Parts: sequence; structure tokens; C-alpha cells
Amino acid sequence: MLKKIAIVELYGHYEVLYSFCNVLRLFEVSVFTSENGWGDAPTPIKSIIGKRVYLKTPLEFVPDFIEQHKSILNANDLIIFSTILGDYGFFAKQKWTAKTILVVHNGNYWLNYRSSIRIKSIPDILRWLKSEWLREWPNRKKIMNSVDFISFPNQLIQGHFIEQGLISREKTYPPLPFYYLENKVPETEAENEIIIVVPGTLSDESRDYGMLLNVFKKVKDIECGNEILNLVLLGLPKKKYGKDIQRKFKNMENGTFNVTVFSKFITQHIYDDWLKKADFLILPLLREMSYGICCEKGSVTKISGTINDMLRFGIPAFIPSYYTIAEKNQCLAMQFVNSEDLAGQITNCIKNKTYKEAKKKWKDKLSECSTVDLSKRVNAGIFEILY
Repeated sequence: MLKKIAIVELYGHYEVLYSFCNVLRLFEVSVFTSENGWGDAPTPIKSIIGKRVYLKTPLEFVPDFIEQHKSILNANDLIIFSTILGDYGFFAKQKWTAKTILVVHNGNYWLNYRSSIRIKSIPDILRWLKSEWLREWPNRKKIMNSVDFISFPNQLIQGHFIEQGLISREKTYPPLPFYYLENKVPETEAENEIIIVVPGTLSDESRDYGMLLNVFKKVKDIECGNEILNLVLLGLPKKKYGKDIQRKFKNMENGTFNVTVFSKFITQHIYDDWLKKADFLILPLLREMSYGICCEKGSVTKISGTINDMLRFGIPAFIPSYYTIAEKNQCLAMQFVNSEDLAGQITNCIKNKTYKEAKKKWKDKLSECSTVDLSKRVNAGIFEILY
């Protein structure tokens, strides 16, 4: 009889959910997620899971949904919480008869919170007071103590927290793949158009859009023959800062440089469609990023979801030089030192179409490693804790 695994994703990391469903196909997997999240799931993923899906409505609270399905959850051999992003007091009180894995996306937020707090404004003070009043940090520690294993985005981040003495090696579970591997790299190209995508929320908390503005002041007038440059800011603006960034980029438009922006919710389907069209990405990631009032360090305590976007579709991406990229993925990473370096590299990339060679290298790599191979490696680890 197949072992049963429940995957719980109720906080928006749906691409992670799809990936876990994909690699755990040797087990009987049930999914507990939101209606919106499952509605955007790829058809192959829905086929794998079938009817073993339990959906939270938009008006339903997470604790109520969990309580309603708790007996079903505990009937599984393993429960994987692919994200817990709130309701910490509720989860801290829960008792599970199944084995449990908690996936931690923001390492400092979960393991080193007090030492990572950055107070820069009065709103930050209010956030801190609210967090203390709700006992969020103590409750997160209780959650970590109550689950059997903690899993990190990759081995570099896992190793960092083990070396810092913030978690024991025995408590960790090997990283699960955060992206649903697309075995077919998109081959269609827009006619007479070069599409450059910058994925992610337009915020100054994790990305340097000021630097990017300076870069495109130099890049927007590149001679591209009959082709038009289309810069796609693939994310919603956050507060006034994000709207100002959209406006400043739109003001740079001319006859050969267009800017696409968004003001309404971007579904996973629309988001993925733009990624599939992209010739290359630009990821202007900050070395230190704010998660509320908690500071995370890129590639050290947290991995950006946009790195996973690069990998799952095999799209070449410009990434800051400080950001550590695994050797096996470096064929897609075009790393830059500063704005001047980035402007020069983008110019060369557009004129010489170097992004096409990077896509070809990734396509060749995909032919060497299938999703089945990845599933076997992941399943071997699951078998160890369940059998």
C-alpha cells in the first residue's frame, strides 16, 4: 500500500506546491490549498493528484479550514507544510499524529529573528509591538519544536543555519525542489520584439529599481534593427514607491522602447505566460532584503522566488555578482557588478543574442536530467523517514 502524504499550502507559494506534487508522484498525495491556487495548477499536476484535493474558499479562515480537515490530515503518514505565513498562535497549539515537515522560506525570520530586526521608522516600531503582543516569535519557535523536520530552500541556506548553531543537522530534511521543472524550454519568440522581464513586486524592500532606472536610461536607445525592446515589470506596485517606479519607466518609452506594467492581480497563469515569452530576465536583487522588520540575506538566509522562475523555464537572467548560484545552474546566470556593468552586458546580450546560446545550454542540460530522476532522489529521502 502506498504511503500517504498531505501537502498544505495556504499562503500563496503555489509554484512550490506544484513542484512538490510533481516529485512526490510515487506516493498517494493529497493537497490542501486555496481555490485560487489550485485553479492555476498545470494540467499535468491536476492529473497526478486527481480528486484528492481539499480547497479553502476565499472567505474561509486558515484555522477554521485546518480544524475542519484535521482528522483527514492526521490520517496521512506525512504532512508537509510548504508555507506557514501567519496564524502562528494557532499552529503552535496543534498536535499531529502524522510525521511533519515544515518548509522555511525566510531563514532569519524563523531561526534568528531577534538578531535580525531592523527598526527604521515609526511604522516599524508598530510592527514590532504588534509582533510582540501576538507572541509571534515564541509561537514560531514552538511550531519548529513541534514538527519533526525543517526543510530549507537549498543546501547552502541549510548549511548556514547549521554552522551558526541555530538548528541541528538531525532536525533538517534535505531541500525539496521549489520549482516545477518545465522539461520543454519555450521555443517561441516574439516577432520583431525582444522581451525583457523583471519579475516580482515593485518594492524597495528587496529589489533595486533605482539602479535599474539608471541602466535603462542608457539601454533604451540601443539600435536593434527592426526589433522593439519591451520591458515587462511583472509585478504589482507596492505603495507609492512602486507606482512612482512604474511611472518613471513609462516616461522613458519611445518608438523602439515599450514598458508593460500591471495594476491588477496577476494570476499564476498570466505570470507564467510572460515568463515563457521572455528572452531574458533581470533580477535586481538587494544583498539585504526586508521581510517586515526582519532582515534576510539573499542566497544566505533566503532564496528569491525569481531565481526559481529562471530555473523552471530555463530563462537566462542577469543577477548581482554577490548572489551565489549553484554550479549546475550557472549557464543561465549572467552576473553583474554594478549598474554600468549591467548596462554593458545587456547591450551586448541584445546585439549579439547571447541569451539564445544560454537557453540552448539549459535545454541540453534538461535532456540529461529528467523529472523522473529528480523524483527518485526526493522519494528516497521520504522513504527513509516513513519506512
